[in-house]
Amino acid sequence: MARKAYDSFVSNPGHGSRDTNLNNRLFSFYGNGRPQLWKVAWSDYKRHPWLGSGPGTYEQQWDRHRSLSLNVRDAHNLYLEQLAEVGPFGLALLAIALATPLALAVRARGAPLAGAALAAYVAFLVHAAVDWDWEVTAVPLVALLCGIALLASRRPEREPRALGLPSRLTALIATSALAALAFVGLVGNLALASSRHAAGRGDWQKSAAEARRAASWAPWSSDARDLLGQAQLQQGHIAAAAASFGQALAKDPQEWQLWLDLYSATSGREAQHAFRRTYELNPRGDAG
Repeated sequence: MARKAYDSFVSNPGHGSRDTNLNNRLFSFYGNGRPQLWKVAWSDYKRHPWLGSGPGTYEQQWDRHRSLSLNVRDAHNLYLEQLAEVGPFGLALLAIALATPLALAVRARGAPLAGAALAAYVAFLVHAAVDWDWEVTAVPLVALLCGIALLASRRPEREPRALGLPSRLTALIATSALAALAFVGLVGNLALASSRHAAGRGDWQKSAAEARRAASWAPWSSDARDLLGQAQLQQGHIAAAAASFGQALAKDPQEWQLWLDLYSATSGREAQHAFRRTYELNPRGDAG
């Protein structure tokens, strides 16, 4: 039974092997490609053992080194992906943060509902090792609230005391800075979403305008320049589209989709180079 379970888990997913019936999948040990996902993450860590390959780079590493024609963005293992992207120091910081409620849970066992909060928190920690639901905002938020509840239940009762003026000013400045940063990110993301929606309707003029607005609010984003280039390409502005794709690649040169976009807007040696880079970064893809 153990051998059958192991063979089922590590088997390669074929084109017709995905079972969409959740009742059948509940009692199946089929890993749906997870061993292959984890192998790429581990290989990435071994290539960058100290600082990792960079935050958010797992998808690029998977496209370049995958053994399956699956399109994924995450390693389906929070801890292994953290190790691959930011190295052992980043993983250690994550482990300290997540383990703190566990370390104090023993002392909080007498508090009402502490056991329920601990069970939910542990379930999240285990689930994060086999899936990517930790990226769904509501899931880690509930888990972190359970962890905070464990920390709060351990805190001894004491008389509340007012914060001094220096503490209040520090909190106000920090909160204002975070609010400003969140506002900038919100406006940029809203502009990106509006540009994508306009492109889906075929309104390329509005898509280009919203992409420019996104680029002004989020100058670090390659997505804004890519969307602008796609809108310009659809409007027949070939040279402008190639320039936008080039600006996007300057921000994210390891993204194969940007090289493919550049290939569609160029010709001659430049197009050959763009297609070659597309293949190098995604050799098992269906770019053609």
